[in-house]
Amino acid sequence: MKRIITALLLSSMLLSLFASCASTEDTAAGGMETANAAVTTAAPEAAETKPDYLASLERVDFGGADYTLLCREEKEYEMFAESEIGEPVNDAVYKRNQRVSEYYNINFSTYAIPGVSKHRESFLTHVRNSVLGADMAYDAIAAHLTFFATAAMEGHLMNLYNLDGMDLENPWWASGFVDSNTVNGKLYLTTGDLAFSMYESLYAVFFSKQLAEDHSLPDLYALVDEGGWTMEKLSEFSKLVSRDVNGDSRFDNADSYGLITNHHCARVFLTTLDLPIMARNDEGTYDFVFETDRTFNAYETVYNLLYNSGDSVFLSKPAEDTDYTEMLAMFGDNRALFYTGTFEYTSQMRVMDMEFGIIPFPKYDEAQEDYITHAYGGTSVISVPAVVKDEVMSAMILEAMAAESGATTIPAFYDNVLQTKFVRDENSARMLEMIAGNVFFDFGYIHSQYMDSIFQFFGDSLWNETESLASAYAKKVKAFTKGFEKIMEKYEELE
Repeated sequence: MKRIITALLLSSMLLSLFASCASTEDTAAGGMETANAAVTTAAPEAAETKPDYLASLERVDFGGADYTLLCREEKEYEMFAESEIGEPVNDAVYKRNQRVSEYYNINFSTYAIPGVSKHRESFLTHVRNSVLGADMAYDAIAAHLTFFATAAMEGHLMNLYNLDGMDLENPWWASGFVDSNTVNGKLYLTTGDLAFSMYESLYAVFFSKQLAEDHSLPDLYALVDEGGWTMEKLSEFSKLVSRDVNGDSRFDNADSYGLITNHHCARVFLTTLDLPIMARNDEGTYDFVFETDRTFNAYETVYNLLYNSGDSVFLSKPAEDTDYTEMLAMFGDNRALFYTGTFEYTSQMRVMDMEFGIIPFPKYDEAQEDYITHAYGGTSVISVPAVVKDEVMSAMILEAMAAESGATTIPAFYDNVLQTKFVRDENSARMLEMIAGNVFFDFGYIHSQYMDSIFQFFGDSLWNETESLASAYAKKVKAFTKGFEKIMEKYEELE
């Protein structure tokens, strides 16, 4: 599996940041300003040798043209910053935009509207009206991953392969998206370094170093490196921890567990256990491949982990746990050996008075070739409207911003993650590289909403304690198949 960004670039990035963290390891948790200052001064040789990808791109003077990117107001921070304010990620976004604007002589701005899932229709309607009205208001779009394929299937987006000035084989575009979402030789959406929401959305397994030591677990980093971190090991180790902390003879969120997880994380196993929904065929289109013995057997494995592990697994089921509040509180109290979540909430982990580490989601078994990473649907996908004032400018600025992100925003994001205690070691830096490098976006995941939410079906069946996935699938296969056929028809109709 190809990596999102080159191993050399990410390794040098992590090593320089790790060096800065090591130099501030004795700094108090509240000393953020000191830690960030160290980042700008430590390891100058690494900074000097970092590739300047922007300088390698063709330079064109666009004569002070306005360049407007439509984005979600909830994620505008990844695309635009008004000024430098002393916050590393914000300042990196500002510097990236300034450098690209000066390099190409443009006036870059964003236009942000509500764009989370509940605003799906209003966001899509806004795009439709702009394209059909040919107002050329936007030069590019950054939208919500889970619903924006609609704009592609309706013909409102350009084929990115046709744009001069955009090279989707460059390391700043996510190959795990490009390779698996090209259909009939065309690609209408992509993601990568420009959208650091992708990095925020990466799922991982966090573990308590103290509990791992207390229960004599082997070196988990070495286990990952050897390819032995599997569902069998996750189940085996999770069963070692189960304690009624408050002595009330019932297990709830006041007790200790081997694994704590929630609704969203249950869905992730479909990706991480290498259970494809669709697979590209020799004709360049896709086959619907969900129904396999491997998928049903893997489901049974996850079901047994969640429901047949005694009192060693806790399923967080509050009415709303989108911010992982309950699980983070439990993990922070050292009451869970393993916790599943995304990097988005690592900032909340800085206050935790514990040592913890990070590893990828486990493989199904040792025969699975790679550890595979899933990214939450909040990831931004990048596109170009079907009608723009200058196709070359649209493409070249996206390319430049993505390239420059590798030198600015992504290092700042990793620096933000690396300031937490859990990654102040070389092994965790390597794990971050592995997790980021192996992210994968199934064509079926991107189009799940048009197939009766087939991606959610796997995790929701687990959450509803459905013992047999095969039986549940038999009741929905017609709807899934009908949705798949409509998707393929839509793409066939596009020129």
